[in-house]
Amino acid sequence: MPQVKSLNEILSITDCNELVSEFYSYLIEKKNSNRKLNDIEEVVYLLVSMLLDIEMEGFIDLFHQLYSLRECLVVEQNLRQFGLHKLADLFSEAKSIYIKGKFDITQEEYEQIDPFTLDEMQSRRFEEIGETILAKDSEIYRLGDSVCQFIKSNSAILHKSLA
Repeated sequence: MPQVKSLNEILSITDCNELVSEFYSYLIEKKNSNRKLNDIEEVVYLLVSMLLDIEMEGFIDLFHQLYSLRECLVVEQNLRQFGLHKLADLFSEAKSIYIKGKFDITQEEYEQIDPFTLDEMQSRRFEEIGETILAKDSEIYRLGDSVCQFIKSNSAILHKSLA
């Protein structure tokens, strides 16, 4: 396994694809060593994980395995902040279907949801949303550039976190 670059090395990268990839590797390493991600790191981790998880595990896995209820909110808020409103709307609709419209549920209740209990209409719409999100003209493919700009605009804060 290649050595993960230091945060200083990563933040000096100018190519967006490389920056996001190296920063994500850094975050994985940090999480695996049981260190807490700061708010900026958490946003990057959650958003970059989205496409990877959909491609590897399936769209429903975002809600069933990857994101907590709070993290769903972080994802949606940041998608909107990045101007990815269609993607945020689709994500929000999918979450609503997943939680069966019960917006006042607890994290414990969220964790107890069986993703295979959606009725046929809900399941069909959920699948349509997943397909729309993966369509070639989807905003999800603009996520990397948005995350890159987010990392760059917060690099001073990230540098300070090293001190």
